[in-house]
Amino acid sequence: MRRWSTAAVALLCLAAPTVAHAGPWARRAGSVYLRLGGARFEGQGAFLVGENAAAGSFVGDAGEFYGEAGLGRHLELDASFRFVQNRNERLDGAVMTQTGPEDVELSLKWSPLAGSSPIAFTLGGRASLYDRLPAEALLDGTPQRGPGGFDLLTGAAWGVSFWPTRAWLGVDVTHRLRFGGSSAGLRLRVEGGGYIVGPLAVAGTVEFQAAYGREQQQPVGAPAPVPRVLGVGGKVFAEVVAGFGLSVDATWLVPVFNDGPGWRLGLSLTFERR
Repeated sequence: MRRWSTAAVALLCLAAPTVAHAGPWARRAGSVYLRLGGARFEGQGAFLVGENAAAGSFVGDAGEFYGEAGLGRHLELDASFRFVQNRNERLDGAVMTQTGPEDVELSLKWSPLAGSSPIAFTLGGRASLYDRLPAEALLDGTPQRGPGGFDLLTGAAWGVSFWPTRAWLGVDVTHRLRFGGSSAGLRLRVEGGGYIVGPLAVAGTVEFQAAYGREQQQPVGAPAPVPRVLGVGGKVFAEVVAGFGLSVDATWLVPVFNDGPGWRLGLSLTFERR
């Protein structure tokens, strides 16, 4: 059995929000952006192991928090956190669930070049808030809450603002090193968007993450390796009143490359103080 192919380990990596999505523009001191909402991930096919792998389905529901805070001197602190309920349906129709906190992610961004074409550098980490399940639970079909383990995140980003059209383009690259395992990943993400009318804006995203150092047989208790990702998505968002707004997003994790293909849909309440 390939230990790294268990249930939702790859899936939840793919669905989780990541700090580098903030782009290359660092917030000024005292500026904040907060997002609180929910998301659902539905897998395409079964995410089970052993005798249950022939059929079944996976659904993951999550409550999500994401925040940015400007610290001054071109520095910004970003954070994200998720609380999840994951459900596997086995071949015999039994439904196995796991509920609780998933991962927390913190990152510091430094953007030495501001203006309409900035660059930024990030340094951060990601840590699981739970223990990995034993092998017998995975074979029974119980889903993981996430990938487990601890990751070191380093990255760089570049963007351009096409003023006065109120459109933008951002590109970021993030290296993800997993401690206690044998794998790492390199992610490229491109996002472009613009305001349609007034406060209403749309954006499209393409994300590709290649993983390397993935061993077929890992030591017992080792964290799952960093997943492979190919995602295409978009979002619609707008400020409604007094800094509060709404954001709707959708992502297709394409079956041809992903460890956990499927669809993700999210709805969030946002707040921004400039």
